[in-house]
Amino acid sequence: MEKSADSLYIHVPFCARKCLYCGFFSTVGCEALIPDYIRAVHAELDAAPPAKPLRTDYIGGGTPTLLSAEHLAALLEGIRRAAPIDPACEFTVEANPGTLDAAKAAALRSGGANRISLGAQAFQPHVLEILGRIHGPDEIRRSVGLLRAAGFDNIGLDLIFAIPGQTFADWCESLDAAIDLDVQHISAYGLSFDEGTVFTRRLNDGAMRPAPEFMWLRMYDHARQRLAEAGFTHYEISNFARPGRESAHNCNYWHNGSYLGIGAFATEYVDGRRRTNVADVQEYIRLATLCGKAPAFDEKLEPEYSARETAAFNIRYLPGIARQTFIDRTGFDLERLFGPTIKRLRALGLLQYENEVLRLTEKALPLADSVSAQFLSE
Repeated sequence: MEKSADSLYIHVPFCARKCLYCGFFSTVGCEALIPDYIRAVHAELDAAPPAKPLRTDYIGGGTPTLLSAEHLAALLEGIRRAAPIDPACEFTVEANPGTLDAAKAAALRSGGANRISLGAQAFQPHVLEILGRIHGPDEIRRSVGLLRAAGFDNIGLDLIFAIPGQTFADWCESLDAAIDLDVQHISAYGLSFDEGTVFTRRLNDGAMRPAPEFMWLRMYDHARQRLAEAGFTHYEISNFARPGRESAHNCNYWHNGSYLGIGAFATEYVDGRRRTNVADVQEYIRLATLCGKAPAFDEKLEPEYSARETAAFNIRYLPGIARQTFIDRTGFDLERLFGPTIKRLRALGLLQYENEVLRLTEKALPLADSVSAQFLSE
């Protein structure tokens, strides 16, 4: 069964410990299932190979680097066997400083990965402890050194701000530490309270309070200013890159492009259909091994709703939405589909429309989620 996507996401759901804020699907204490899981991933990929050479490949989690070097090598070898890969493919793997070593870094590089997204989150032991992370600041620096020694020259760091118990000075220190490591990409995410997490339960019980709004804004503004001073381009609400080092895989998401999704609870969007696999590791292994697929949810998006989703995702991309490109991609015109919404948001100073390109204003950046939702609710 051919699928017209040139981006691939593979989910690795295993973790050493569940971070207290994390809402992503993952499981703890199931390492014995890893060999069967890799075989199931290969079976699913073999049954539905991409029709085009992969332009981006992304392995996320969970914690992919919880796998041994041998298991990582086997996972990547199966991808190379099943999927044609463009010579210029951006191949990203998420890594945790607490589970990365020299052998794993070498296995990733020799297996074809050329970009690493390292979950640093903070550079203070007390903040990392609040988050429930298993690493310390020194392991972040050590991991960057290991990756460079293995041949990686495209390394990104994830950071979180507005964490209860995190001071403005802590945030400034984390940004400076990340910049000092001379990485190519920094993601700065405001803490969110996702359903089912320990943080959200503490919030609902009154045991935890979110950071005040003024502190969220102060930290976000400082990140934008400090990273710009350091030579990073702010190209998406939470993402900053050295020139030419923007995440091609994530840009495909923000443009609502097609992508394959492989693994437990992985989602894919191909040919106007969205499918999500079962959120159970053992059931995923059983179904994917037996049938080559493990869907739990499948829907065909109507063309207009797909266009609305495209606008909602794309408005987060700071260069904006080019009117003609949107027509070419979706078959719908921005003005005809969203005229009243655009007029209202422009009047509020949240959107600007220049040279047939619609983009967020400076005022809108902290409100991007609310602005984006307007394109779906009309």
